[in-house]
Parts: sequence; C-alpha cells; structure tokens
Amino acid sequence: MLRKIVTVLVVLFILPIFINAQERTVLKPLGMSYLPAGSSGNAEVIPLSKYQVFKMKQSLKNKNIHNNYSNPDNTLTLIDTLFTNPIPITPGSNFGFFGQDRMLMWFEAPADLFLKEVGFDFISINQPAPLLEVKIVQVVRPKNELEYLGDDWWGWYEATGNGQFNATAFLDDPDRTGPWVPNPLAPDPNEIFGSDIWSDLGVGQPFTPDNDTLTVGTYQFIDLAALGYPDLAAGTIFGVVLKNLDPNLGAGKRVGIFGNPVQTGGFYQFPLWKYYAEANTNPGQCPTLDCYGWWSRDIPLSYAAVVEIYGNTAPDINSFTVLSGGDLGPWTIDANITDENPGNPDSAGVGSAMIQWSTDGGTNWNDVAMTGSEPNFTGEIPAQPAFIKITYRISATDITNLTNNSNPVNFYTFAPSGANTLVIFNGFNDPTGSPQDFYFGPNVEFDRDTWVSGKISEIGLLNNYTNVFEIWNENAGAYNDTLIKQWLEADGGRNYLLAGQEYLGAKNGYVDSTYSAGSFEYDILGVAKSYNDVSFAGVSGQQDIPSWLQPEAGTAFGQPLLDLLNSIPDADSLMFHPTFATGNANWIDGFDVVSGAGVVVDMKVETRGIGGVTNVQTLPTMAHRTLTAGNKIIFHAFDPIALTTAVDDTYPYFYWVGADTANSVFQALQWFDIPVSVNGGEGNLPIEFALEQNYPNPFNPATTIKFSIPEVSKVTLKIYDLLGREVSTLINDTRNAGNYEVNFDASGLASGMYIYTINTDNYTLSKKMMLLK
Repeated sequence: MLRKIVTVLVVLFILPIFINAQERTVLKPLGMSYLPAGSSGNAEVIPLSKYQVFKMKQSLKNKNIHNNYSNPDNTLTLIDTLFTNPIPITPGSNFGFFGQDRMLMWFEAPADLFLKEVGFDFISINQPAPLLEVKIVQVVRPKNELEYLGDDWWGWYEATGNGQFNATAFLDDPDRTGPWVPNPLAPDPNEIFGSDIWSDLGVGQPFTPDNDTLTVGTYQFIDLAALGYPDLAAGTIFGVVLKNLDPNLGAGKRVGIFGNPVQTGGFYQFPLWKYYAEANTNPGQCPTLDCYGWWSRDIPLSYAAVVEIYGNTAPDINSFTVLSGGDLGPWTIDANITDENPGNPDSAGVGSAMIQWSTDGGTNWNDVAMTGSEPNFTGEIPAQPAFIKITYRISATDITNLTNNSNPVNFYTFAPSGANTLVIFNGFNDPTGSPQDFYFGPNVEFDRDTWVSGKISEIGLLNNYTNVFEIWNENAGAYNDTLIKQWLEADGGRNYLLAGQEYLGAKNGYVDSTYSAGSFEYDILGVAKSYNDVSFAGVSGQQDIPSWLQPEAGTAFGQPLLDLLNSIPDADSLMFHPTFATGNANWIDGFDVVSGAGVVVDMKVETRGIGGVTNVQTLPTMAHRTLTAGNKIIFHAFDPIALTTAVDDTYPYFYWVGADTANSVFQALQWFDIPVSVNGGEGNLPIEFALEQNYPNPFNPATTIKFSIPEVSKVTLKIYDLLGREVSTLINDTRNAGNYEVNFDASGLASGMYIYTINTDNYTLSKKMMLLK
C-alpha cells in the first residue's frame, strides 16, 4: 500500500546528506525572528504583498445533509469543513518548509465523525515540485495547552542511526528507536503527540502539490480513502501532518502555505507545530544555532478538514455582533445560533444562549443570559469604566447540554480623560504592545488618550483634544480625513501628525493621483501629487529591500535624524526597512508638495520605480507645514518606526532609528509644545552607565536586573556560573540610551552563586547574585 509506494524515497532518505543550507535567522528590532529571503527564494517566511488578499469568510462552512460516504442508505449525516485559520488578514505570510521538515496543524472533532479529506492552501511551490506526504496523528495534549503558544523548542523522538541527528518526529515513525527527548528549554517536558491515526506503519500518503492552486483561499484536498476514513470520537484532537520528502535536510525544494503574519508572543489561538529536520536558527532562543526537532510557531496556517458528522453536535454560533469599542456601553449583542443533530434529529435544538464577558482577558467570566429563540438571540454587556479591555464570547447550549463557545472578541472602552493629546493607532488591535510602545522613543511619557476602535464617527470626540497623532497601520486603517479636516479648520491652535505607509496608495487604489484645492491631501497635508509604491519597479522581491532615505539638512525633522546618523560610527545611510523592523513589506510612497504653500520637505526617498516602471530619482516622503490659521501639520508617507542604519543587526553599525527620540514622532511632541517625561526626568536621559544589584537577591526562581546606558551602544547581558561557564544570554543587541530592566528566570538552574555581566561599547561590569531553592 502506501508503504510500498514510498519505498524508493525512504531508501533515498538514509543516504548521506551533503546539503545543509537552511538560512540563519536574524533578530528584528521588535524581537521577532524570521529567515531572510535570499536569491534562491528559500526564505522560511515571505510576507505577501498587498495584492494577495485573503478573501475567505471567517467560517467557510458547507453544512448540508449529504449521503453517508460509507453507507449511501444513511442520510442522517452532515458534511462540514473545518479550518485552522479563521482570521481573515491582509497582508498575510507565505510560510515554507524544506527537505524532511514536517508541518502540523491540529483540529478538535466537534462530534463523532469520519475524517474524509484534508486540504492545504499552498501559495508557492519550488519547481519541479517535491513530493509531500500526509498523515494523521493523535495529539495527546489538551486543547488549552495547545492554544496561544509562542515560538518554543520542545523536543523530538530518539532515532539512533537515521542520519538526521538521530531524531524523528513521531512515535510511529519507522526510524524511531527510543522515547521522546524533551529539549532542556521546553516549557513542558511531556510528549505532545501520540500514535498515528491514519498512516501505513508510520508512512503517510505521498502526493504532489498542485501548482494550479497557488491562489489565496484555494485549497488542494487529499481524499483519505486509501486506508479507510478515520472514525473519530467527539473531542478528539487530531493533527494533520505534511512532510516534505525532499532528501536535502532543511534545504531543497521549498513549499509555502498561506498563513497569518508571524508573531512571537502567543497571539494566535491555533499556532503551527513545525518539525525542523535540520535546524530552526532562532538566536533569541536557540543557543547552539542547531535546534532541530519540534517547535511551536506563533502563526496559524491554512489547513482544512472535510468531515462527515454522524454524532450529536453542539449548537452552531453562525454569527454575532462584533464590537470595536470607543464608548462606555452598554452594548447590545445579537447572535444567530442553530442546532442540528443529523444522527438523532429529535435531540436537535438550542436550549439556551449567553454572553460571557471579562475584564481580565478571560480568566474570569461574567454571564449574561440572552433572550430570544432559535435562530435569533440578543443580550447586553453592561456599561464599564473607560480605558479597559473587554473580552467577550457567545456560549450556546443545546437541549442535550452540549455547549459551544465562539472565539473571543476584544475591544477597548473609551472616554476623554481631559488630556490634550489623542493618539490614534489606526488599524491596530491594542493601544500597547509592539510596535505601538516604540513610536515616541524609549521610556517617553506624556499625558494622552489612545484610540484603537476603528473609524472615528463623531467630530465631538476630536473636539476634546488640541493635538492628534495618527499612526496608520498598513492596509488596515480607516480614513478619518473628513473629520480631521473639519476639526483643524475649526481652531488654528490644533495640531496634527499623520504617519504610515500606504495611506495615500490604499485610498486611491494604488494609482498615482493629483490633488486639488478642497481636498484633505492638498489643503491639510500639502500634497499635490502622490507616487505610489516607489520601492517597486516591477521586479518580484523588491518589497523586501530597504529604501534609501535622505533627511534634509536644516529642517525641523530632518536635521535631528542627520545628527543621529552622524553620531553612529561607520553608519553612512538611513534606510526604510519594514521587512526587518516590523515584518511588513516595503511599499513606501513619494509625493510632490503644494508649491508656495509653506510646505517644508524633511525627508526624501530614492525611488526604484514609479508606476511599476524603473525610475530612479528622489521624491519627498516626509514634510511639515504651518497652516495660515496656525495649525502645525506633519505628514509621513512611510512608517517611521521602520528606520534603520543597516539591512539588519549583523552589521556593527546597525541602529534602530525608529525608536529613537531623534525620530520625527518624538520631535513632533516638542514642536506641538507637549510636555514630555523621558526616563522619569523632564527631557533627561541617563548621564552615566550603571548596573544595579538584582532584586530580589537571594531569589527563587526569578529576579530583575536593571541597568542604564547614556548613549547608543551594543549591549550584551549574560549569566555565568562560578566556573565561568555561560548559562544564559539575556540581551545581545543594540540599545538606545535609556534605563532598562530585564527579568531572569533560573527555574532550570541549581542553587548557588551566579555572576551577571554587562558589556557595552565603552563599559563592562559584573555583579553576583544568589539563587536559593
């Protein structure tokens, strides 16, 4: 059967493998890792361009009564399609795997069912396409331990003599010779996977990925009839596994699958499990740079499972009101809920529905009963204080007491606090986090309110503020231009900053446009004509290359950046590089300014193309002006957080300019006369190097280390035992001047004395600390 089909391939796998070329990771300024794209196109993560749009609905179900696959006379079954990537997102990621790597996404059986087909949303296939192999395995961890995982290294199964680091992926793999081997850094040492559910003595079904399905939202489905359809009980967690059969470990022919942008901190409910046959070279977590085996990766990939349900199902929450926040409530929630049980229609019916809401991220839920009858239900979340995060979900129970909970929704309450400044993170989901915390520079504080609730619908909200900073998230922001224009024209003392790539392009359909008097762009921003995507000259991959920026000497916002650039040894250019800094593609815009209107150009960009055709020149990309009425305006056609001095931090002169107080967003605070506090002192940075004693000390198992640096420096902070052996690296990157604190968890270390040492460009200092368990 399947084992015979792949006999020749298995023989190839055990031959000596000479190619070991998975590319190394680099550490992004915001702490995220990715494999950089090379000339081969074999990057692990390739951000998708704005033109590749994920159009699938949140739950693309196909629920209808169908004949039973196994018994045509039985009409009491239900066909459903389950998806692991329920979050439509634009842009997304092309996440790849290489020779002998495995990629696993897991599903939970919603009822007793037969698993009929599995599908994959392939988005790139290196040609000629490698063979892939699919099998189904048992996942032995409970659902709550599989959700919201970060990037962690877990372990492998012993496979002595297999030529692949003596390691393999699954309990039933033919080359396994021993038990599960947990990685010492694993969050938990226990196994994740159990026996195979569907394979031929550990070997899966081979197939060739279809190059005709390389459109986002188009799946290639594999029928599981070859070994009989698996019969799974309700609640079973099963993993759908893809293996790349290319014999070149970590190299060879890459296959990419559509997914969300990569995160690192447990952002997604359904994270990927990836088995690296060669290595996951993540310098932030992999001290040996040789981390083969299982990793959880904080990204969901687009897998699907077609199932034939014959058991009793919990209610289907088909839709419900999704709130964006922006007020104090109360909030009415409507839901459409149905229940059908194909195996026993007499047990079908929604018994009750409720809204569950929380102010602590779902640790504790408050229940509100919903009124109505199937399918329409309604309820209300009560009013809440300002500036808190509300999490809510719908919970529905059928007449047999089976319960289904929807995915949670988050929003923030809002009411003006009396602050004079409003920061609009337009298109962001949270007021804090990365990169939101970095736009104004390190440890900068000022009195402000923050809005993350989508489009502003009432000018009355803006009228509470003198200053507005609008950071516009690429492709995700709404347009507040009409209200902003009215708000500015009503009072000459009001000031406005707008920053974000794609603001002009997304608004005009990515067509170069000319603006005239009366428009927001002309009257307020001082833009006469836009040139969209000047990083692009019709060549694929240019969106991953930085653009050269030229700060203008003597200008309010260009000169501080020039001064900073000149203070960094060997740095000779300023770059716009979102691919490295934030993971976004480079779609910077340029523009012409309105002549004779007092518009000062602070920054120019060297173009690669205009209108998608090669055209090298320099165009304005940041400018400021003071309107006749007195309003101060500054506009960026790029994301200011993504400014650097080198392609990545492997260069000794790399510096993350985007998070420095020399950057234009912080400088605008001063131009708008907004009082700021930096590092606890009015405008003051540390004046000397300092390393404080850790606290608490002695400690068990965690402690905090604080230090201060008075200037831009390359910083390493390491922990050693008394024999001088390095046990941990806490920091190894370039830092701005400022005060810092780092947490150190010594859970995996023995009691005793340890040394912590900090090295910068100009200082070295060590202190002792005591771990007592």
